[in-house]
Amino acid sequence: MTDEFAFTTLSQEDINLLDQIEAQYNPRPTPVISQPHPLPPLQLKSPPTIRSLSLLPQNSQLISVANRDVIKDTFRYLDENGRNIAEGLSLYRGVLTAEELSFLESSCEDCRFRKNELRGETAVQSSLRLMINFGHHYQYYNTSTRKKGVRNNVEVEKVPPFLDVLNNLLISLGILNLRADSFLINFYDVGGGIPPHVDSHDFMRPIVSVRLFNDCSILFGAKYHSGTSRGFWHTSRYIINLPRGSVFVMNGFAANSITHGIDGDLVMIPSASITARTVAP
Repeated sequence: MTDEFAFTTLSQEDINLLDQIEAQYNPRPTPVISQPHPLPPLQLKSPPTIRSLSLLPQNSQLISVANRDVIKDTFRYLDENGRNIAEGLSLYRGVLTAEELSFLESSCEDCRFRKNELRGETAVQSSLRLMINFGHHYQYYNTSTRKKGVRNNVEVEKVPPFLDVLNNLLISLGILNLRADSFLINFYDVGGGIPPHVDSHDFMRPIVSVRLFNDCSILFGAKYHSGTSRGFWHTSRYIINLPRGSVFVMNGFAANSITHGIDGDLVMIPSASITARTVAP
């Protein structure tokens, strides 16, 4: 079974292609746009086989902390060399009460409603998603004047109080060991998503995300293949379902050595996520 679903490692050619397609899918953030623009197709080298495997938790642990019962799921999937390519992934359920989840969702929806009022480049609309950055700006691709990475000289809004509340909760539950100082809210409409990527090491690990509004699936081990209208096809992947209100943690091998992304073909209903990260010193 593992031979069928080999994972993808990142070569320098992969990284260069990631930069190329990120530049197309994340246009220069000036200003927020309301409609996606057509993307020029790239030349297809060879048609890949599309494969997927839904990965279920290997272990589930009940944790009683901060007056709530939290279920922690961990995952295991061995490649042909016996390496667990899901090492470092954890899914927490029961972290948020119904009231806390509703508070986060209404606060995020308010940010979306006021996106054009937010300072600087806080809100950025790409063809696949709306991104709202607090605390730090992240440049998604290299330009002649900006390098890819965290850009402290680009103006964004400070972390708002409702995300401070989330920060405190994640620390009290031991999900975060350091306070996050950079938050990204991603809004995905039907067909929206994010191309396969590995988060920059401008951010420390772990990377923590909270799923809002609806369930969504995240895929791992995807590779770029140019030539389709979306700019890539997915191959050699496994999928993990993220329920609404869950907290997903990426660390170790799964955060550093295998791609992850949201496949727009699997986004049938709108959803959103809050990603909490700490900028590396």
